[in-house]
Amino acid sequence: MMMPKIDAKERIVWAISSGKDHDLIIKPNTNLMHLEAAWKKQLNARGKNFDRLILMDQVHAAKVVRVTGGSPSTIAEADGVVTDIPGLLLAVRVADCLPLLIWDTTRGVIAAVHAGWRGMVAGVIEETLKKMLTEFSIDPQHLRVLL
Repeated sequence: MMMPKIDAKERIVWAISSGKDHDLIIKPNTNLMHLEAAWKKQLNARGKNFDRLILMDQVHAAKVVRVTGGSPSTIAEADGVVTDIPGLLLAVRVADCLPLLIWDTTRGVIAAVHAGWRGMVAGVIEETLKKMLTEFSIDPQHLRVLL
């Protein structure tokens, strides 16, 4: 697992896992409690903690969901999640699609996006930005994107 720094204040932590991280791979019958425990183990070994793993049932569309404290661990039929709650691990699974992280450098708002070609044509990136603007009143000048 790689965890490069992208935020000097370390408010944003991101990681990429690969096939070598067998216990972090999501398969059709993956036990979410096992997966969350595996992520916690990996991140704790690197001195990082999180409160909860948030997965999306990714459908290659433009649906973006705001994650709140009461949101389930698996968000049904979405390709983007947005939150301002610290400590959540927003997971994006990809093979030949593009994972994006979009965050506001001043307000603590972050989005994780699964952007396949169908989702991009449908407007998943635009919908994510729209949700960040309308629900969190962010200033686009303060946005950063990690591809």
